[in-house]
Amino acid sequence: MTIPSSYYELAHQVPACVASNTGRLYAQFAKDMREGTHFTPDFVHDGARHKLLDTLETSSRTGMVKKLG
Repeated sequence: MTIPSSYYELAHQVPACVASNTGRLYAQFAKDMREGTHFTPDFVHDGARHKLLDTLETSSRTGMVKKLG
């Protein structure tokens, strides 16, 4: 499978190191902010995932069905 070159659009802006994935994430987030796009997960996305995992954990621990929302 060939990775599209667009995935590397911001790669030249981030130095190659251990934290390069984080650097690319921040660069894409900044681009989303500038262009009004939503390609990078943000804090709202993180909050929704956290709530989902918390609900799954509670349901598993208690054996009760929990609804999201």
